[in-house]
Amino acid sequence: MNGLAPRPYTIEEYTRTVCPGCFAERARRSDEEGTFVDGMLVSHDGKIWMRRWCKKHGQTESLYEEDADLWRARTGWSTPTLNVVPDRADNFAGFPEGYRLGLPASHGQHTCILLLNVTERCNFSCPTCYADALAPTDKETADGPSIAEMLHTVDTTIAREGGKLGVLMISGGEPTIRRDLMEFLTQAMERPITRILLNTNGRRIAKDDAFLRFLADHRDRIEVYLQFDGFRPSTHLILRGEDLSVEKGTALDRLQREKIWTTLVCTVLKGVNDDE
Repeated sequence: MNGLAPRPYTIEEYTRTVCPGCFAERARRSDEEGTFVDGMLVSHDGKIWMRRWCKKHGQTESLYEEDADLWRARTGWSTPTLNVVPDRADNFAGFPEGYRLGLPASHGQHTCILLLNVTERCNFSCPTCYADALAPTDKETADGPSIAEMLHTVDTTIAREGGKLGVLMISGGEPTIRRDLMEFLTQAMERPITRILLNTNGRRIAKDDAFLRFLADHRDRIEVYLQFDGFRPSTHLILRGEDLSVEKGTALDRLQREKIWTTLVCTVLKGVNDDE
């Protein structure tokens, strides 16, 4: 048309994203001005790619989905969302601004999974940490909310959900470093929650018989999301900074022996463990 060449890609949808160059220089908070930039998902070569523009670093592109047809099929499915009870009915601001005043009226879906961070600390020292976790201390609940505070969040969500919560996911940091975790889980199970998922690196499961027995006794309510990156020592050395192959295997064997529902959750790094 008019002698103009077509773009080498097809625009699938517009979005807001972040610049990898900016984040390589310094991690940024979601509520920090300038964190988000305009972007779009595009397709070419049978894949979906994220393209974005930054005033400082220009245009960048990264792989978003390896199979464009699979992505289209997945995003083409939809169902009506459920109504939510906002903290302020007049708050229609978008993300992240709208959430500074609680749940906004513009929130598009109910709480499918309540993700509850129970500590900011961890007993691993991974070279790259998603949570920027701190080292553990001798304090009972080091830098984490109290049981009463956590239950208040759970109860508020249950009330907002009409009296029942589908899934409560316990995360951190590493939640199992809390010595009062079993007490909290016991009280959480007294509430109308269908399933409780425990995100964990597995260290306590591999070593603590009493904790393993607690999980086994409540396998009908609690399941484990186990961090498990692979079987080779080299994989763990690169991703976690130490050889965890034996410890991870022990944790998995103990969970399997006790018939505790377990999902393996991995971090995949190209050239490191993408073949495992």
